[in-house]
Amino acid sequence: MGRPPIRRRRHPLRLVALVLGGVIIVAAGAIGVFLATFDPDSYKPQIVAAVQSATGRELTIGGRIGLSFSLQPTLEVTDVSFGNPPGFSRPQMATLQRLRLQLALIPLLSKQIQINKLVLVKPDILLERNAQGQTNWQLAPAVVAAASSARASPHPGPPPAPAPQGATATAPPSIALSSLQIEGGTLGLRDASGKTTTLALQKLSATATSADAPMNLTMDATCNGAPVTLTADTGPLSGLLGASAPWPIKLTAIVDGAKFSVDGTFDEPAAGRGLAVAVAADIPDLAVLSPLAGAALPPLKTIKAQFKAADLEGGDGVAISDLTLSMPNADLAGSASWRNGTRPAVTANLAAKQIDLDAVTGQFSAGPSTGLSVGASSGPGNPAAPATRSGGLMPDAKLPVAALRQADADVQLAVDDLRTGGRDYKAIKLHAVDKNGQLTVDPFTAEIPGGTLNAKLTLDANPTPPTMTLSVQAPSLVLQTVLQALGKPGYASGTLEVRADLRGTGDTPHAIAASLDGPIGVAVPKGEIESKLLGGMMSQLVRQIELNKLANVAGMSTLNCFALRIDANNGVGTVRALRLDTSTISMDGSGTVNFGTETLDLHLKPMIGIAGTDIATPVIVRGSIANPSIEPDAVGTVTGNIGNAAKLALGASTGGLALIIGSALEQKFSGDGCAAPLALARLQTPPASAPPASPSSSVGPTPSKPANPLGGLKKLFQ
Repeated sequence: MGRPPIRRRRHPLRLVALVLGGVIIVAAGAIGVFLATFDPDSYKPQIVAAVQSATGRELTIGGRIGLSFSLQPTLEVTDVSFGNPPGFSRPQMATLQRLRLQLALIPLLSKQIQINKLVLVKPDILLERNAQGQTNWQLAPAVVAAASSARASPHPGPPPAPAPQGATATAPPSIALSSLQIEGGTLGLRDASGKTTTLALQKLSATATSADAPMNLTMDATCNGAPVTLTADTGPLSGLLGASAPWPIKLTAIVDGAKFSVDGTFDEPAAGRGLAVAVAADIPDLAVLSPLAGAALPPLKTIKAQFKAADLEGGDGVAISDLTLSMPNADLAGSASWRNGTRPAVTANLAAKQIDLDAVTGQFSAGPSTGLSVGASSGPGNPAAPATRSGGLMPDAKLPVAALRQADADVQLAVDDLRTGGRDYKAIKLHAVDKNGQLTVDPFTAEIPGGTLNAKLTLDANPTPPTMTLSVQAPSLVLQTVLQALGKPGYASGTLEVRADLRGTGDTPHAIAASLDGPIGVAVPKGEIESKLLGGMMSQLVRQIELNKLANVAGMSTLNCFALRIDANNGVGTVRALRLDTSTISMDGSGTVNFGTETLDLHLKPMIGIAGTDIATPVIVRGSIANPSIEPDAVGTVTGNIGNAAKLALGASTGGLALIIGSALEQKFSGDGCAAPLALARLQTPPASAPPASPSSSVGPTPSKPANPLGGLKKLFQ
């Protein structure tokens, strides 16, 4: 008989292995079946609802959602749009042709979204700030967004249904981003005024070694048509969605040859708050930035600038500090700030060592055409075009009074040397304050050609029409220098004093002139005047008497005084004092000047000494200020010279009239009649002992007598 078969016992470990193998085979089969049957596109409603809950925005997916499984699942979506909140310029904040999203698998188990790679194909993104100061890139959960929208909407609908008791807004999941690539597309930035800057992207790449590591960014694009290249090192891209610490940025951009750099941090980059950066610019030609600015810029060359920018406390504005700006023929340094609000406010404290406006404006015509319309240089030989006028001397251009009602300002400016029109103005200091629509400029001081000018201006834009006051003090100008600065030969010398205390209403210089009230005074107490000029000037007035001899005499005549005082009342100035007193000729006058119509009605009484007698030859000056007409004053001539007829007859009976006229040129006026007119011209009260100044009659007072009344006759009998 054979031996019975031997039963072998199975080892327990082998049994376990067989069981596990079976489980794995079953699980693998189940996973295979799941992968074969899973359709991520069927989850569109849940995805849209999740985005709505997390951001408060509407997400639209027009194409299919595809998903490829691996250790790094990749999601692909086409035809996507992301909505704007109410109150912005278009329904969608962003649209894109295709999105590819590569996720890290393990972080999903803890509800963390770690995006290893995000690729956007032809996105169209418009970042906006609306008129209420709200931005469309700030995301909020649905419950918060709905409440904010209801508060912000000017015509809110029914209030949203209350959330169930105990319900709370779901916080968006944690998102980390390691790599971003953009292929084509546009990025727009629209400000509160509606002005849009458009960045057309050829390529943008942002990469990091990990989700929380700093990013390196490169970009090739055009900005409003101007070529732009950009490189930057920043904080992690996830920080853009909600930085927990200051988000660093170090950026260099080159725009058509102009180089810009930014180095600093943002506390809240998504909200655009917490700015603290240093900015530098090196611009070979400002005109090339016209597309970027959205307006034609002047072709100024070789501009270098740097400054620091930081948010104001409260985040409602920005402060600029450590500002330096340099370019050929000009520089600027200082600080400034801008505060937002119902009534924005600007402050600035600026200083310049030199500003050569002649050279700067000369670059306008020298540079390439940019479509910018600028005036010609106001330098020598090329005067600037005049402002819009109403056919007269005073411009009819509107003053910027509306801007005074819209914002407050406090600006201080100091310029060591300002050159314009071929002349230098030094030590300029200005402090301008606009508060609630009332502008005050005090002080305004400057070393103008010839001396020091002090002025104070107020302009109140609140009443209709606006009101203006102006006070001017220039008590010691060099007359010859002032004449040369005005383009006139330096035919006279002495100290020129100018004073004015004026008030007016209107929103144009012409309207203000037509309503002027107050005095204007001009005085020259002592000096010299060239005889040729004096003779030529007087011969235009005194046509009845030959003055060719004086007009051809070289040398200087003593100028005892010149005084002019005009008191304006509702745009009409009355000549209260007019006195010219020299060693050879004198003149008084009276009349009116209409600043509104720019016309004259003056009665002048030039005086010369003939045979020891003062002969007055009154004239009337009428017509426009720009083109006056002169005619004899027959009545004034007769009444003013009746008492002198006998003396002239005596000289004529001896046959020596020609010699008498010649000797008249040697008569010397003493200047005794200057005290009262000079006091009035200085806006002072005349001394009690002085004779009264010219009233508003047809002619002024008789000038002082020559020291020797019969000196001209003595030569007839020698």
